[in-house]
Amino acid sequence: MPFTFKISVRLALMKARLALTGAAAAVAACELPGRHVTDPPPPSSTVVQVVTIPDTAILDPYQERQFLAFGRTQAGDSVGVEVRWSVSGGTITAAGVYTADTVVGDYQVTAAALSSSATGSSQVKNRGPLAQVILNPATTSLVVGGSQLFATYGRRRNGDSVAVTVNYSATGGTVSAAGVYTAGPGTGLHRVIATQAGGTLADTAAITITNLPVASVTVSPAAASVTVGQTVQLAATPKDASGNPLSGRVVTWATSNAAVATVSGSGLVTGGAAGTATITASSEGKNGTAAITVTVVPVATVTVSPAAASVPVGQTVQLAATPKDASGNPLSGRVVTWATSNAAVATVNGSGLVTGGAAGTATITASSEGKNGTAAITVTTTVTNPGTVTTLAVVGVTDSSVTLSFTEVSDGAGQPASYDVRYAVGTISWGAAPSVSRGSCATPLGGSAIGVNRTCTVLGLAAATGYQFQLVAFRGTLNVNAVYGALSNVASATTVASSAPVASV
Repeated sequence: MPFTFKISVRLALMKARLALTGAAAAVAACELPGRHVTDPPPPSSTVVQVVTIPDTAILDPYQERQFLAFGRTQAGDSVGVEVRWSVSGGTITAAGVYTADTVVGDYQVTAAALSSSATGSSQVKNRGPLAQVILNPATTSLVVGGSQLFATYGRRRNGDSVAVTVNYSATGGTVSAAGVYTAGPGTGLHRVIATQAGGTLADTAAITITNLPVASVTVSPAAASVTVGQTVQLAATPKDASGNPLSGRVVTWATSNAAVATVSGSGLVTGGAAGTATITASSEGKNGTAAITVTVVPVATVTVSPAAASVPVGQTVQLAATPKDASGNPLSGRVVTWATSNAAVATVNGSGLVTGGAAGTATITASSEGKNGTAAITVTTTVTNPGTVTTLAVVGVTDSSVTLSFTEVSDGAGQPASYDVRYAVGTISWGAAPSVSRGSCATPLGGSAIGVNRTCTVLGLAAATGYQFQLVAFRGTLNVNAVYGALSNVASATTVASSAPVASV
């Protein structure tokens, strides 16, 4: 209860007590001697009157008011009293808290003493329902994290403005019970709604949430060194005018020299050539930069493979050179030159292809940035026929294909042989059998490495049909200068029946 209300109650009680005391004294002074009183006076503690406070109240719909009650004895004393509250309109709690309803009119609040038949009452005037709840301000703009205090008042049909109790809610961000709205991280248009407590009237305010503008962009690291072919990751941080990082902003990247260094959309820098470049990160018109220095990793060693090879006179063997750094990591994009120690025995071209010239030995050298690697080459004059395949076998069958396997052989000149693969329905006759033209077994089938197991597939076969397969190793070019080995063993297989539906008969 407010302090001023307590004082008013106490003053009213004191005045009432003095008035009753004075009236009693006046009656006693006017009594005539010898008057006979037939009925004894009631006990001094009996409550003969209940006083309710306040006497009258003017309320709005759903507005609450605390009512109090005290008793008064025959002697005029004010005493505490237990009462039962009742109302002719609206509601009241056992503690005397009255809530007005929405119907315009005058109502009575009654307190009945529990210890006697005494009662007391007050008048309540209900001023009628509100016509409108007004939220102020109606529109506002905030940055992410900003706040705004909203206020509300009610308006009756006659235009009077009155205080009103509301419940606040928001479609984005948060709003306190006191009407303080705080913008969340989401930008765009949001609303604050004020709804009449206990009623249905409401008003809405529109709030436009925008991001804080980018004031600067910081790139880290601000300077970095990267070798050619390697990468370094940069990070860009947009900040507001106070230096606080801003999240969710679009950042674009650019390089001042794409030949030296390139940069991806995520800030990954790749070294392209020795030199320097400036990498720029931009966001909302603000830029940040990083200085990039690109260096070349020096060649520490050169490895030539194979390190030793034998090649017949007139034949070739391919060598490969790999420049490496001090840690043994391969280095790409380096210039390699080739040389031979004996051009009469073996020559080498710019790509490392060695050609046998005469029987003997020669050293082939690959050089890059002052570092060398070598391979020992032996040139032979003995040439034999290609080897014979004895391991031809069927390893897979479908309704239209057969997969073969075999061990690769030499072409008789130290290189992997090529193969002519043939097939026939039923029993194969080499001279009459056609060469395979479909699938990975198609003739000519080039060799890969001597001694490895090779598989290939013959396509275009008929379903549920028995076939035989045979091949021969050769070197050179078919129908031109090919040198053949002996025929291989025969491999047999039957394709499976087709599961396709019959289309016609």
